[in-house]
Formats: sequence, C-alpha cells, structure tokens
Amino acid sequence: MSYRSEIDTIFLSAGEQISGSEEKVIGYQSRYKRHRVYDGVVPDELDTITEQDRQLGNRLAARRGREAFAPIVGSTINLIDKTWDLFSLSEQDYEKARKITWNTLAPLLTVKGLAIPSLSKALHRKRPNWIPVCDAVLLSGFGINEDKKI
Repeated sequence: MSYRSEIDTIFLSAGEQISGSEEKVIGYQSRYKRHRVYDGVVPDELDTITEQDRQLGNRLAARRGREAFAPIVGSTINLIDKTWDLFSLSEQDYEKARKITWNTLAPLLTVKGLAIPSLSKALHRKRPNWIPVCDAVLLSGFGINEDKKI
C-alpha cells in the first residue's frame, strides 16, 4: 500500500483518496486500545528482525506463533533507511525508497503464515515514519476492501 498525504486526505496509489483520515485514525485508536502498549516500545534491534518484533506485532493482534515467525528472525532490514518518511520524501526519493523496501520485504512475505498485516505490525516500530501498520481492521476503518488492489 503506498500513499501520500496532504492535510487530512490520503491519496492511494490507485488514484483513490480517503478524506477525514485523521478522524478515522483517532476513531480506530479509541476503539482498539492496544496501541498504547505498542507505541511506547522502541525495539532493541532496529536493523534485524527478532523474536521481540513478533511479540510486539502480537500486541496488535498479529497472532503469529514462534514457528511462523522463526524463518525470518535474523533477517536484516538495514537497507530500509531509518530516516525515510512517507510524507516528506520527494517523488523521486519516494520511488527509490519504495523499491528498496519492496526488494527487502518481498522475500519475507514468501514465508508460509506471514502476510503484510503481521509483518507491518512487527516492523512498524523499527521504521515508524516509513512502514505503516496495515491490517484488515484499519483498512475497513478507512472504507477500503482488503481484497481490492490499492
């Protein structure tokens, strides 16, 4: 899912837009109070995927067991720059960063039992300004059908 924002509208890569995004995020957070124990954690290791990341993702209901997550523990995400920010990169820099991110994360998504929602929950705290939490509940809160390509 790629998006750019101007004020309170999120523009999706397919050309669609979501208005009132700030209000929807606040509504999501007030409904699902788990974010408080999630947002306060800074992972011990920022460039390597660890068991701590699985546990952190599970705080947001990723529901991934050790066995499902084990194949990616030790994988590096060091090519995904810690300073990248979805809202401040130029279009050219954004496109480069997007490709690097895809090339880094796509192999991880080939692991049986892992998908974008659980991986994004596990990695968002490592790159909070770049990797958004993307799950079915959040997408539905924005009125996006999760089966729809965005």
